[in-house]
Amino acid sequence: SKSTKNKIIGTGTYENNIRVGSWKWKTLEDDKIAITGQYNDKGIPIGEWKEVDPKDDSNLIITQYDSDGKIESVSKQSITYLNK
Repeated sequence: SKSTKNKIIGTGTYENNIRVGSWKWKTLEDDKIAITGQYNDKGIPIGEWKEVDPKDDSNLIITQYDSDGKIESVSKQSITYLNK
């Protein structure tokens, strides 16, 4: 059988063969969320999209889209855990 490593599968709603509403993609291997986001009724990405590295969930990319699907901002966040 083929490896499921590094493969993701998206779940959400299709209307007239276009993605609409909330979608999320998870890794097939261990069911971790990789990407979440929203589409408008024309299938255009809108609002806040989060992309998480499934192997290291302290690394996060957030892309902010306006209502026309234009990118407003992209920010990379690394969450640092302090050992006390």
